[in-house]
Amino acid sequence: MEQVIQPLNPIAIDLGPIQVHWYGLIIGFGVLLGLIIALRESERRGLDKEIFTDLILFAVPIAIISARIYYVIFQWEYYSQNPGIS
Repeated sequence: MEQVIQPLNPIAIDLGPIQVHWYGLIIGFGVLLGLIIALRESERRGLDKEIFTDLILFAVPIAIISARIYYVIFQWEYYSQNPGIS
């Protein structure tokens, strides 16, 4: 009796043209969990909670843009030949 394990579908949610991948959900939950921990710790230490919410508003877009630039740099042979294709 041999069982075959099927690989996990990398797409968690498919809403027509929008596809949400599992790694995106995991990263998003990690950011949210980090924010919750930072807010609890700021309350314990008497710091202003708005500092961390403001930091997230800047850090997440900068991280996304930086990760894309990093990816393009290391795939430069492909993107130099196909600049309009992501």
